[in-house]
Amino acid sequence: MDSWQASKDLNLNLGLRYDYPGVLYSAYHNLTSLIPRSRQHRSDRCGPSEPYNKYWTGFSPRFGFCVAAPGSKTTVLRGGYGLYYDAIYMVAFLNLRGT
Repeated sequence: MDSWQASKDLNLNLGLRYDYPGVLYSAYHNLTSLIPRSRQHRSDRCGPSEPYNKYWTGFSPRFGFCVAAPGSKTTVLRGGYGLYYDAIYMVAFLNLRGT
């Protein structure tokens, strides 16, 4: 994160975060997935142990600001923006039969 004081009343924060969530993996080869177009259910026992491709481009920019209200020494307006990544919903890949 990098901060820059643009003026006496304005601060800017800029940043870039990198996330690599990894690929769901099973050493026991018990993952499953559904191939929608073929309507087939694929088990890891006969395929690779990673059910989807790796995602290496998880860059997420961040931006923040802090500005003092004109004519006030106690009121400050703060805000920010960022892109965030979440982990994949794993229930579809885990072999949870009957749950």
